[in-house]
Amino acid sequence: MRSELQGIRVVHAATCANMLTAFDRVLARKLIEQGAELHLLASSLVIYGRAPDIEDLRSLGGTPHTVALPAGVHPWASFKATIAIYRLFREIKPDIVHTRGSVMGAVGRLAARLARVPHVVHHQDDLHARETRLSSPLRWLVARVESFLSRLSDKNFFVSGAVQSDAIRQGFRAGDSVMVGHDLSDWVAAELATDGPRAASPTALTRQHGFNPEHFVVGCISRLEAHKGIDVLIRAAAEVCSEFDEVRFFIRGNGPERNALQQLIRDLRLEERVVLVHDWLDQEGLADLMRSFDLFALPTRREGFGMVFAEAMAFGVVPVGPDIAPVNEVISPGAGLLVEPTVQGFVDAIRQCVSDRQRLAEMSSTARKFAQERWGGTAAADRVVAVYHELFAQNV
Repeated sequence: MRSELQGIRVVHAATCANMLTAFDRVLARKLIEQGAELHLLASSLVIYGRAPDIEDLRSLGGTPHTVALPAGVHPWASFKATIAIYRLFREIKPDIVHTRGSVMGAVGRLAARLARVPHVVHHQDDLHARETRLSSPLRWLVARVESFLSRLSDKNFFVSGAVQSDAIRQGFRAGDSVMVGHDLSDWVAAELATDGPRAASPTALTRQHGFNPEHFVVGCISRLEAHKGIDVLIRAAAEVCSEFDEVRFFIRGNGPERNALQQLIRDLRLEERVVLVHDWLDQEGLADLMRSFDLFALPTRREGFGMVFAEAMAFGVVPVGPDIAPVNEVISPGAGLLVEPTVQGFVDAIRQCVSDRQRLAEMSSTARKFAQERWGGTAAADRVVAVYHELFAQNV
């Protein structure tokens, strides 16, 4: 087995460049330290309201590449992207291609196999077949497609036990399915290196919307997609705000549901109490925003892991999440609240936290310690690199 990865060419690929900069930084650093030649591939198109930041990609230590790959199902565009990626792989001649996300997972793995890349692995953050709002026949079809695509990988990485178990049930090979988990991103890990959680305080972003130190801020950072359940949070806000004058809700996100959610805020006459912004924030801006929250809430209907709950805990911000797998793998008892994924479930939890600040402070301390112990190191990156070594050793 190689003790190092000296001279090995590795491609990390995701449709959205932010998936690489947000989740691959620890892994990228470890690969560079072991001598790998790292290449980073993402779509050149605007995804989730933002074009790829090439300099941000370059900061990972590798060579950035882009291709016109849209998010979602676009057969002709995906076909053209597959050909472009195939040609790129023939030029780079990578030893391993590591994909993330459903669209790049399909297109990137197919291109890698056509280009005869020796090793292909995929990060399976979630399964679309777990989407309960799909009809049973459609879920069956999606499960078959995802199972077929899994055979294009030498290994499939999973970030939660719930998703891994569901994947194996729907046909993924158990021997090729590896539970790796997550490491906290640098901007979150840096918070854990400080002396301790700070008292929530307004930031420049929240101040411009009228927030002040007297307000109790329920925060949310999320993509604005239907399965994230932001509509449930806004409806819960209507009830909470009618009971507590000091409570404000601050939601930062972008996505296809943004206009509908803004309209819901207007319909419920919550413009003065619920703020929804789609400003793009860098790592420092995200950290400042998280520090301004007294409580974090996200009524997501489906998650592959729920990293944002772990991030909130690292900042000492108590999370409220739905009692569904795998969110209940992330939020530990005493470090947050797991509730029924309903409006009333979130109303009751937020009311409890606003009314009992002492209990909230105790959970804040527990949350921060739990995040440090569970996700504060490099365990996930170590597991991924170990699999790389295992794959290369098979050819020795």
